Amino acid sequence: MTGCVFVFRNRKTQNGAKHGDVYMSLIFSCHEAGVDPHRYLTEVQRHEEQVKAAPARWLPWNS
Repeated sequence: MTGCVFVFRNRKTQNGAKHGDVYMSLIFSCHEAGVDPHRYLTEVQRHEEQVKAAPARWLPWNS
């Protein structure tokens, strides 16, 4: 999985490791829920205000 390569490259700092862990968690949660991670993250960015208003509706397993 190319996502793993991305995370390992950014683990050079503590901050990079934390961000990598968050993204890997989201990616694997999407896979478990049968959701395309790229599409999910794109939609979350496109609908930022709706996500802020009702974040539970935007969890990958609620898609």
